[in-house]
Amino acid sequence: MSALLTLRPVSGSALPTGSGHSKSDVARFINNKARTLLGRAQRLAKLTPDTLGYRPPDLPYIPSSGHLRAANRRLSAIERTVQQRLAELKRVLAAPGDPQNALLTLAMVEREIDRARRTFGMLFEVFAQRGTGFAPSLAAHDVIASDCYAVVRSNAPGLIAPPLLEPVTYMEHGYSPATMRRGVSLSRLLGESNPFPLIRIPWDREHPWEAVYLHEIAHNLQAAWRRRGSRP
Repeated sequence: MSALLTLRPVSGSALPTGSGHSKSDVARFINNKARTLLGRAQRLAKLTPDTLGYRPPDLPYIPSSGHLRAANRRLSAIERTVQQRLAELKRVLAAPGDPQNALLTLAMVEREIDRARRTFGMLFEVFAQRGTGFAPSLAAHDVIASDCYAVVRSNAPGLIAPPLLEPVTYMEHGYSPATMRRGVSLSRLLGESNPFPLIRIPWDREHPWEAVYLHEIAHNLQAAWRRRGSRP
């Protein structure tokens, strides 16, 4: 990808009239921007127990390996799009032309890198909380959710497919618990969807016996039912 950092001279007619910038100024700016984006790419494509900082005492409280694999599949998909955008940028910079086209292509690369940053950041915060003093409480919430799913599976066989990942609980500011169902498009992730159900609880309401938590689990059970083609 080293060729990405070589920009051929741009057409003088493509520069804004009266901009006060020479062709070399524009080329230097675009090259520096491309170099920055190249350095930011590929840094946020995978979560591992090591990157999350898990220690042996944390392991009983962490989400399942299936949740981690689902998170990494989503990050890998975003990374593939980033690489496609970088390949397009390489083609644009390898040919003389309108610098506006190069700037637009740079913006598209940056948007996908931003998508990776936001998704990685949210998932990192969710998983990394299992290495804190709140981990036992969060894990207790997960067990309650798992029990609810088990009851539905045992009493309504086939309604919820066994491979379906169960909710993961995390803590964030807010007034009450809330859920983000699996596959829901999230504006905070630039339209990217979360790979498994997430249930947010406020920092001061971490007690797993609060009944409102069951309400949030029910939202995800209903969503899983609807995804199988049933109606409420």
